[in-house]
Amino acid sequence: MQRKTKGLQHLSNNPKIIPYVYLSPFLLLFLVFMVYPIIHSLYLSLFEFKGIKSSTFVGLNNYIQLLKDQRFKMALFNTVYFSVGMIFLTLFISFPLSLILSSNTFPGSKAFRLIYFLPILTSLIVAGAIFKLIFLDSGAGLLNSILAIVGIKPKKWLLDGFWAINSVLIMAFWRRMGLNIMYFVAGLQSLPTDVYESAMMDGATSWQKLRYITIPMMKPIISFVMIITLIYSFLAFDEIFVLNPAGSMDSPQNNMVTMGYHLYESGFQLFKFGYGSAIGFMITLIILLFSTFQLKLLGVFDTDK
Repeated sequence: MQRKTKGLQHLSNNPKIIPYVYLSPFLLLFLVFMVYPIIHSLYLSLFEFKGIKSSTFVGLNNYIQLLKDQRFKMALFNTVYFSVGMIFLTLFISFPLSLILSSNTFPGSKAFRLIYFLPILTSLIVAGAIFKLIFLDSGAGLLNSILAIVGIKPKKWLLDGFWAINSVLIMAFWRRMGLNIMYFVAGLQSLPTDVYESAMMDGATSWQKLRYITIPMMKPIISFVMIITLIYSFLAFDEIFVLNPAGSMDSPQNNMVTMGYHLYESGFQLFKFGYGSAIGFMITLIILLFSTFQLKLLGVFDTDK
């Protein structure tokens, strides 16, 4: 008891220490589950593994091979395309839908919020089976059946170079849409109403309120959603694995491979742990650079405003 009392007295005498005491559980978890894996991944990327324990120091050789690897280049291109597509669809579909659902004049808004959130609760296996039926390459597929009605020949959705990655994009956006709408709706409902009341008294139109009040005040939420969408896109694996026609790295060409899937191939199919770690570190670096660019683009760092 005396030790506890002395400890509390020490904290009360040093108020600057108190915030760090409260933050210590988070900082400990952050160091163990975020900082250490990144540093250890960088360390592993400098080695070539033969089995689990046998390894040889190769320096930057894994990174040099990475830059020469055509499959990695295709994975990087597909991932950037996938990320841009996800962010574009989120901003121009999820955000407008959240504006509609947060409006008091929209009937049944609560029911629609539940409907839009259901995809993320759907099992990935079930969602994959449904989308495989939709994108089935034969004439029995849903999309090909619709195209046949208007006289268009069936397409190989999961094999064609252009449509393969777009099929993954459609499924991934469908699964993430409800979660992003939830973030946007929560942000919209937290905005102060007195600002809108003042704008209405000044005769502001709906477009002016959206442009000069809603979007500027929603910048932190928009930034958050864009960053988590970017991280999700660069780590995308589940949808590719489920929709991949071959279910392995022998899929036709490099139509669906992303950096997350290439990491899985290298580390868990070919057991190239050093090479896989190099891919993982490159993903971390690219996410950091892109996230900083997004925050700068949205003016998050502009403290003068």
